[in-house]
Formats: sequence, C-alpha cells, structure tokens
Amino acid sequence: IHQTNVDTQLQLASEYKSKASRQWKTLVSSISSTHAGTPHNTDGGGRFRLLLQSDALHQYPVELLQMVRHLISAAVLLEDTNELSRAADLLAEVSAQLEHTSRRMRRVEVKLIKHVVRHPHRSSHERLGGSSTSDLSKMVKHDAGWMYLWYYALSRIQSVVHFREYQLRLRLMNSLRTQSMTPEFGLACYNTLGQRPP
Repeated sequence: IHQTNVDTQLQLASEYKSKASRQWKTLVSSISSTHAGTPHNTDGGGRFRLLLQSDALHQYPVELLQMVRHLISAAVLLEDTNELSRAADLLAEVSAQLEHTSRRMRRVEVKLIKHVVRHPHRSSHERLGGSSTSDLSKMVKHDAGWMYLWYYALSRIQSVVHFREYQLRLRLMNSLRTQSMTPEFGLACYNTLGQRPP
C-alpha cells in the first residue's frame, strides 16, 4: 500500500466500480431473460441453474470487493497523513456500498426463487419426482446457498469498516477538542471575530 498513493488507489477503485456496473447490467439482463423464458430452455429450474453459472452473478460481488479494497487502501494512506476526515468519509462510502451490494444480491435471490416457484414446469417436477412447490423452493434455496456466504462476508467486512470509521471520527473529534484548548486556537477565534484578546 505504502508504495502507491491515494490518487492511484481511487483511480483503481473507480475502474473496478465501472467493471462491477457492467457485470450488474449483464446480470439484470440475464434475470430478465430467465423471467421471459428463453426458447432454447423452457425448464424453469434449468434456467435458474444456468443463471447461477453466469459469470456476472459471480463476478459482480468480486469486482465490488476489489473496489472496496482500493478504497480502504486509500483510507489507510489518508490516515497515515493525518487526513482523518477524508479517510472516515471514504470508509463511510465503503460501508454504504457494501450494504447496497448485499441488498442487490438479496433481490436477485428473491427474484430467482419467485420465478422458479411460480413456473414449476413439468420437467422440474419429473426431476423431483413430483415434488411440491415447497420442496421446489427448498431446492432453489439449496442451489443458491453459496450466496449466503457472500452475505456473511459482506456483513463482516461492513462491520469492521464501520467500526474503523467510528474510531477515526472519534480521533478527529478528540484532535479538534485538543486544538480548541490551545492559545493559538483562541487567538485565531478572536481574529476571526475581529476582536483581540485583552
């Protein structure tokens, strides 16, 4: 980290954010295709599994985490130069992005589960031996189980980032409090108000 600089890290973060955005657009398109029912695959469960194998579904959170990594690196560099306010703001951005990503992935999961449950095509039932809709839903949740690992990872990272942001803001507040008690700070206040100390 210390062999680079803040601007470089922010530039890399921006590049990964753009990549993640493209992956998300691809994923949204894939979901729309799944809901529409593509002619070459009329099996709801099959389409679901095909989507689970989509690079976009797997790469979207990966690209976002790469972006997060560079933002955190930039925050560390800012902290080293005592730019605590900017560092804390970056960590707040990271925390918000992680929460946004988690919500997006949950929406994807819900849409996929609803789609398969609402379209239990015959071939899906035959594969399950005529299972009920409830069993079909369980199958879909099992297939998407890896997503829960992402939820856990995103949540843990967000907790750590949020705590670090809190620590930085506390340091910043203490620093400002200390500065306000110095004679120089008092003189600056008097000068700002157009007054002079007695």
